[in-house]
Amino acid sequence: MGISAITSSAFAWDFAEHRKIGDRAMSLLPRYLVENGIFPNEAVADSALLQILNMSHMPGSNAYAMNELTQLPNIVTYGTLCGLAGDHVENPMLLETGLQTHFSKTNRTLALETQAMNEFLTGANSKELLDINLAYGILAIKDLSHFYAYGKGLNEHLKMIDPELIRRLQRPSEVNKVFDKLNQLPSMSKYFCIHIFAIYLAQEAGKEMRKGDTQMASNLMFYATMYEAFAEHFLQDSFKWYVGASPPPPYPTIRACTISTIPSPYRPLT
Repeated sequence: MGISAITSSAFAWDFAEHRKIGDRAMSLLPRYLVENGIFPNEAVADSALLQILNMSHMPGSNAYAMNELTQLPNIVTYGTLCGLAGDHVENPMLLETGLQTHFSKTNRTLALETQAMNEFLTGANSKELLDINLAYGILAIKDLSHFYAYGKGLNEHLKMIDPELIRRLQRPSEVNKVFDKLNQLPSMSKYFCIHIFAIYLAQEAGKEMRKGDTQMASNLMFYATMYEAFAEHFLQDSFKWYVGASPPPPYPTIRACTISTIPSPYRPLT
């Protein structure tokens, strides 16, 4: 019964679909930063992103590789985080540890998913994924937040969020417990909860940059990106249930984390 649930094509987006949407969003970010007056041109915006988030350009594509998380031959992009979030790893702290540990189940999973992408598949075989990490199946069964709450409006989704859960995310020791509770929320409610916290981290990064502490600012933006990738995974799942087989347009929600807080010599932060 569990395997049938996680192999259903209607369950959620597959890894490759999440990755492509996430990478498209990140690739559009320099343009949006320029359009909103943060930087004078895309080259300067691109340079700032590379420095602040410790990224490099992924060879042969317009995607950004996240150097701090990449263990070759795997290459981790923002879209990679979106694809692994929720489906393969339960929370951002576990994802960070898994990707930074070379011989980890997370890196073995990523290698298998990347191989499937290179063969023009949207996702790896579920049985092979379960052979690597049984937690993949367990997470698919217990995490109810891949589902959209039909018949409920925006305000109803927001009312499902306990603000105390967002505050508790500030304490790393609480992250596992908080995500256990978030797993019971519908996809849009979970998205808002994590997204709000990602914005908070980005705002704190802006404050540290104004103080001149570039290292702390970079660390906070790193975690803002990690949490936003998780948030965006569930936003993308909401589109899946809403539009069926038609993919949603690229929606760079990560810009909401950075649009008013990313450090810029051309516009004072407020």
